[in-house]
Amino acid sequence: MLQIEPKSRVREDRAPKAPLETMQDREEVGQEVASDLTLGGLGTFLSAGSKGVNLLAANLGLTAVIPVRVVTDPEGQKLRLKADDAKTLADAGGVVAFLLGERDERDRYYLPVDKFLAKATLRDGRYVLDFNEKWLLPYLGHPGVKKAFARLLKK
Repeated sequence: MLQIEPKSRVREDRAPKAPLETMQDREEVGQEVASDLTLGGLGTFLSAGSKGVNLLAANLGLTAVIPVRVVTDPEGQKLRLKADDAKTLADAGGVVAFLLGERDERDRYYLPVDKFLAKATLRDGRYVLDFNEKWLLPYLGHPGVKKAFARLLKK
């Protein structure tokens, strides 16, 4: 009688790594933001060709796009953006998606980069802005998507 033994499971630390040429959203922040944008009436696309951009938001006719940079901060006390990323986004009229707090309880703010840069200060190669809930409230969650991406949502 032939006996078949089950294949042993590969331990996570020994599992094959994705090749360097494979794009990954390791923390799934791109998916989290894309979900908000899609529910807000936008098309979303992974950005594979531009540094400092995680995804592209598009109108449903696919005739206009806005680059989006996702920045996470588990402590949620300061909004930070690398100067190089700020320049890339500013040149293209982009939006920064700030995900503040721990993964399951974080707030998402969608801030046009020009609004962010108008209030932020440059420190050690990063633009930094202290968290101010009153000023940021219009950019929180789905209302923030509608405000930050209004030019794509016009009919």
